[in-house]
Amino acid sequence: MVHLPRLTDEGDVSYVDEAGLTHASYIPVSYEEADGETQAVTPSLPMPIVAAGDSRDDISDALIVVDYAHHEAHEGDAFETSAVDESMGDGDTVILAFKTMSAPKRMHMIMEFATLVGGHIDIIEGPTWDNQTGTLNPIYNRKREAEMGSSGVLEDQGQASFIASDNIILDPTTFAGGTAIHTHFVFGARGSPASARGVHEWLLKPDTQYGIRLTADGAANAAHMRVEWYEHSDSN
Repeated sequence: MVHLPRLTDEGDVSYVDEAGLTHASYIPVSYEEADGETQAVTPSLPMPIVAAGDSRDDISDALIVVDYAHHEAHEGDAFETSAVDESMGDGDTVILAFKTMSAPKRMHMIMEFATLVGGHIDIIEGPTWDNQTGTLNPIYNRKREAEMGSSGVLEDQGQASFIASDNIILDPTTFAGGTAIHTHFVFGARGSPASARGVHEWLLKPDTQYGIRLTADGAANAAHMRVEWYEHSDSN
């Protein structure tokens, strides 16, 4: 039996199962395309965001959709920062240190890096470092209008009141402690692409200090890393 959605008398979406029973649901289990083909909806996958306005392709008449992270970039809630060191010795590090924003907002983060000789990257949760030391590394909103808001990520970690200033600390002094919750290695002149976001995304704790540490595994090395995230409030 085909599971085509329909509206109940109360206006909810419903479907009919193989036994002929009608079930109320806000998410249909299948839908019928314009050519009559029936497509199943996978409940475990997030529903796409349908583009507003002219939301159908001119040739195929298919719906135009974007994934949620892409939508956050359009909303002005997606940010990135990056760092590079073109002259690294074996064991040298590049560190981006920051404190996440307070709940209910959360930082949904992915990262990528590349090295000339080889290296590894760690996500350190709960480290400490000296206040206002190191270099301010700028945060950029990926939507480039002047009215777009600032990131909620904080540059410092030991004061009574924190200053949100669109900066992360690059290579802070006395960076120490914390727990390495993720480590990724590359060998030789290779990179780690930030693909398949659902696999690589980290949902970081609110109001928590973090460090992204890239370590050179070899002399005469050069390395680059990029951290990208969007900031989203929990839904209740």
